[in-house]
Amino acid sequence: MKESPALTDLVVSGVFISTEAQWVFERTTANSDYDWNVDFSDAPLIELSGEHGFTGRPHMIGSTDSNYDTFRWGWSPDNDWKEPAIALSRKVREYGAEHQIPEFTDPEFDTHDDQALRMVIAAKVITGHLFHVPLPVGPATAWLIVDAPQLQLGEPEIRPVVKALAAGLSVTDIPNHRTAIQEYGRLRGFHVVENGDGLRMLLKDGSADLTFDSLNRLTNCQVTQPLSDEAAEQLSAAGVAEPQLVRVEVEDAPPVEESQAPTAEVVAEPEPSVTSGAEDSAEQVLPQTAAVEDETVADVPVQEPAAEVVEEPVASVPTEPEPVAPREAEPVEQPSVKEEPAPEPTPEAEKPKKKKKGFFGRLFGR
Repeated sequence: MKESPALTDLVVSGVFISTEAQWVFERTTANSDYDWNVDFSDAPLIELSGEHGFTGRPHMIGSTDSNYDTFRWGWSPDNDWKEPAIALSRKVREYGAEHQIPEFTDPEFDTHDDQALRMVIAAKVITGHLFHVPLPVGPATAWLIVDAPQLQLGEPEIRPVVKALAAGLSVTDIPNHRTAIQEYGRLRGFHVVENGDGLRMLLKDGSADLTFDSLNRLTNCQVTQPLSDEAAEQLSAAGVAEPQLVRVEVEDAPPVEESQAPTAEVVAEPEPSVTSGAEDSAEQVLPQTAAVEDETVADVPVQEPAAEVVEEPVASVPTEPEPVAPREAEPVEQPSVKEEPAPEPTPEAEKPKKKKKGFFGRLFGR
């Protein structure tokens, strides 16, 4: 099914704010055991164990099935979820019916993980709930949006914002980077102004000058921190930027007495710790420090703090994700042959090797 233009527009609007939210999710849960317990009774509950674990409320947005390559919405009548678990998913359906977006009103359709991620990003823009986690359960993956007091974006800052640009370009296909950045500023609450043929992002702690090619693809990003005199004047003239992301509330589940607290019904397979030193650890993707000021911003060059923009050439923002070490193919057990020797087998085509996922990648479901 060809993606509808309205769905594409929602993904363009939400890709960067979703990416920033997932960075925050990863930092918030650093050093946790990644043992998720999920309950979808009348009082939906999600628990993450570990040093930085937390308890929150899950929303079943949908699920993918690798056996059939399909995506099924949480609100689908073929499911047996109770209403509190799928109330947010139903809001997405209502939006789709109102705006005639077929992907949101079709209970189940053929798709793949990248397309499922695009559904989740669009759902974030529609509902204003920004944090998600894909949980593998057998051959299926449950795509959950999670609410918890620990999961907050806070005031926008230049380095996390630029980092979200660099990472977001490799998350999914974005046809117009310029529009996506303008939408990021609108939803997040910071100014994006015209700057020659490009754009300038204006935040309280710094600015970033962006250039684009003829297809509106991001080519350069030059960060200045703190604000130059010119940028400070522009920010003062622009005034306060209010975030335009509207949060849709759903009816809270009834309170559960502690003695009647439900036991977890869905237990995801434990994720490896990001501090385990494995090849696919999140530490290779993102430094595990909460102090953003000390972190590098992907491959986007960031200047040292200065009062003025230093006119030095800057490297291009990467548009391709960094390769991940492939996993060795598992040996296939060959059946034994009795009495007569088997004919010499014809070499089979080598199966593509699966890539390992870092925790940040697992948070995106890629």
